[in-house]
Amino acid sequence: MSNKLVPAGKVVKLKLSIRRGNYNDPSQGWTDGYATKASTGSIYLNVEYSVTEGVYEGRKIFSQIGLNSPKGPWWRRRGRLLILSILNSAHGFSPNDLSKKSLTARRLGSFKDIDGIEFSARIKVVKNQKGQLQNDIDEPIVPDASDTQFAQPRLKQKDVTSKLTQVATGPIWMQR
Repeated sequence: MSNKLVPAGKVVKLKLSIRRGNYNDPSQGWTDGYATKASTGSIYLNVEYSVTEGVYEGRKIFSQIGLNSPKGPWWRRRGRLLILSILNSAHGFSPNDLSKKSLTARRLGSFKDIDGIEFSARIKVVKNQKGQLQNDIDEPIVPDASDTQFAQPRLKQKDVTSKLTQVATGPIWMQR
């Protein structure tokens, strides 16, 4: 496997694997040790995406999906949107599809339900905390959507934090 980056804008098929952090909070639906708690108090899924086909097959992308942050709801909201987009991509649903089948597919009993899921995504190149370039997910691709119609919103923490309030219930994808 080469250490070269997947070019920005490339659409690839990915398999998501969660690297367990052994943090649980059943009241939030975080069970089975999938979540990780950082020393800062942030809680996230530590994920590895593997390219499953094409010329970049075997390349790995390491990232985090936010679940909660003591700094406010932005991290949680962004994580929820990403998980929802991954589920839509994996199952081929439009974000506007409200059929019983699509709603059922978007509900998770545990993060075990997305560990190993395959979906398509557009890749981006970003600088990590050390200033080195690395790949990340730009947006999951919904098969029946145009590139711009359902693009994942670019959220700015300052803007979103002022508009969102914390929700006392668990995430909708964890409700049965």
